[in-house]
Amino acid sequence: MRNRDQSWMNESPAGEDHERVIALREQTLAYQAAGGVKRALRKEKAPLSPVQKITRIGFGIIFWLLALSLMAIMYTAWQTKRDGGIPSVFGYSLFRVETGSMVPTLPIGSIIIAKTPENPDAIPVGTIVTFRFHSGMVVTHRIIETMVDPDGGVQYRTKGDNPINDPDGELLTPDRVIGTFQFMIKMPTVWGTD
Repeated sequence: MRNRDQSWMNESPAGEDHERVIALREQTLAYQAAGGVKRALRKEKAPLSPVQKITRIGFGIIFWLLALSLMAIMYTAWQTKRDGGIPSVFGYSLFRVETGSMVPTLPIGSIIIAKTPENPDAIPVGTIVTFRFHSGMVVTHRIIETMVDPDGGVQYRTKGDNPINDPDGELLTPDRVIGTFQFMIKMPTVWGTD
């Protein structure tokens, strides 16, 4: 504040005003030298008790562990996606419904959570599964029939819930099952769209 142009203060007012201005200037300079408004507004903090210190340290550790875990999960998901895989966190994967093959059960645009099955050879009929076709396309359809092939292996016939769909022409083998449907997050609809 002292470095600013203070030429206006050098102009001398007449009489009593001169003395008041000088006194005010001296008070202002003393106030600024003592820390000014910042020091006046700063509150003194009471020392923390041992319980408060431990609590603060505990919350700090939890915060940083959560932050590091989230960064590790994001990095792993990015790396898996980059390598052509499907990101999964603790066996759960997110998928977006992009076609109407499962309408009305799964509306277009909704997000579904699928969990990697413990035993893909024993998924019951009626279960909604996310899987890969031989072409690599990822699809979510319902198992409508379980069959046993001549070698004793299990195969599933799948079909979308949309009534105009036919059963899928390709049988699903357990090794191509990505996950079983757990729940859906319905995204809000935009005005004028379904």
